[in-house]
Amino acid sequence: MVRQRKDIFAAMDTTDVNDQSDALEDYFLTPPLSTVQDPIKYWHALDDGHNMLARMALDILSAPGMYSYYDLLSGGG
Repeated sequence: MVRQRKDIFAAMDTTDVNDQSDALEDYFLTPPLSTVQDPIKYWHALDDGHNMLARMALDILSAPGMYSYYDLLSGGG
């Protein structure tokens, strides 16, 4: 008896996947903005709950800073 492999992704909802543009690709194709004074406010304005790129940017920008091992050894910071 040969067991068939079950496609674990078959049940995933792929509705509208092909209809949406790639947010990261769109971002890279857009010329840089020189008028952005506060990047957190900028990305927060773009975050509508569905913009994964804005969520990622906010996560990265709001990550707390960290001392490196060498800063601690040298007494810096």
